[in-house]
Amino acid sequence: GYRLTAGKGVAAGELGNLESPSNAVLFAAGAVAAGLAAYPDAGTAVVDGSAGPDLLDELAARGLSLVEAEDPLTATADLLFVGSGAGVIDHVAADRLQVRVVVPTGPLPITTRAVAHCRRNGVLALPDFVTTAGPLVGEADAVRDTVSTIIGDVLGHGDGPLLGACERAEAFMAGWLTDLPFGRPMAA
Repeated sequence: GYRLTAGKGVAAGELGNLESPSNAVLFAAGAVAAGLAAYPDAGTAVVDGSAGPDLLDELAARGLSLVEAEDPLTATADLLFVGSGAGVIDHVAADRLQVRVVVPTGPLPITTRAVAHCRRNGVLALPDFVTTAGPLVGEADAVRDTVSTIIGDVLGHGDGPLLGACERAEAFMAGWLTDLPFGRPMAA
């Protein structure tokens, strides 16, 4: 259905069910759905501080307990939500992770070498271009369904979900581009 935003003469909140959810709400819905699609039995999550209140609200709404940690990259939890900077998880940080799934909340938080180290260590590294796509989809339930489906489709990929999602995206783009962009979306 249609969604509207407040404008001239209409205040935020006056549109009721027609009002568009904020991008932060949609982002949070997608990120948490991605983590739960990768590890449905997750009960705990740790956040690197890059998340806003909407992500914390979505974690609580989905029954995940927040682990408070001085260093989220070494905390023990099921899911790590990380996105404070590009390349924040390099191969050294990847070897210290005590989580089952890395859920990006910003662009390119995982380096190429870190992806290989995560795979070797049994940590699932999810694709940031899927986990952060919520605002592009539209409605929160549609975001959860779409992101969960994509993660579910690439979860069993032989080289891990991040590379599986890259291959899926490349196959899609090959339908309308003659030359694909060079490289994969990972920090150096």
